[in-house]
Amino acid sequence: MKRPLLTTILIASAAVLLPVLIVSSFAGMGVRKAAERRAGSSVVTVHPHEESVEAAASAGRTTVFLAGTIDMGSGEDWQAQADSLFAALPDGDFLLFNPRQEHWDASKPGEMDYQVNWELDHLEKADWIIMNFLPGSRSPITLLELGLHARSGRLLVVCPPGFYRYDNVRITCGRYGVPMLDSLEDAVRHIGQNGSPRGIRREF
Repeated sequence: MKRPLLTTILIASAAVLLPVLIVSSFAGMGVRKAAERRAGSSVVTVHPHEESVEAAASAGRTTVFLAGTIDMGSGEDWQAQADSLFAALPDGDFLLFNPRQEHWDASKPGEMDYQVNWELDHLEKADWIIMNFLPGSRSPITLLELGLHARSGRLLVVCPPGFYRYDNVRITCGRYGVPMLDSLEDAVRHIGQNGSPRGIRREF
């Protein structure tokens, strides 16, 4: 084959293949960037009086109520740790219902009724309830909520043996098949691995 003809063929082939290679390269970059953007979970946390945030973020997310020790705001802020643990999961979209208010004022007219009803409503609507008893606390409201939702099939309990009503919690959870987990990390991991329990909700 003559050199001018070979050169012409090579140039023509390059003219055809180069745009294809460029498009494929950009497409591959787009896929990689989309995967990078999706890596990790998406977490939105809402508190009482944040209805607009909840309405904007609720679609398509697994909802989790963070029930447990607050002790009128004086207890350890373990809910903030839960937020970080959910954010560290490899994937998933979560909406966390956190009943803790930064500036709680029980003397404000109607505030107690609002808070209690907000908690009752969100306990009912949540896909999961994490119930975290802290050692050294009394947690009477959490014990009440355990009684209300032990039969729901949506409850995960973290309760150390040092909790003053540990045996009551242990026996109640055993009777109604409520998982008792060793740590908050285990509870978050359980939700990340199992999705929504709504389809297997139990009635007793």
